[in-house]
Amino acid sequence: MTEDSSNPKVLSNKKNRGCKRKLDNELDREILIAYLEDKTPPSLDEDESFFASVIPLMKKFSEDEKLEFRIGVIKLIQDI
Repeated sequence: MTEDSSNPKVLSNKKNRGCKRKLDNELDREILIAYLEDKTPPSLDEDESFFASVIPLMKKFSEDEKLEFRIGVIKLIQDI
């Protein structure tokens, strides 16, 4: 069975499919935006960003090195 493009019913169905796809795409876009907004981490201020940048280095430290690092940071703060 072939579609007759001169048949108004067939043309109407084709338009509806295109319209449905457009609505689906808009809905998908809205869902994606809502998801991303929900998953976006809160922005850090410059101090938090600095300490967050040090974390990967600290992950490589032993427990003793981590303790020394913390003590060193506290001493630096105390000296300022």
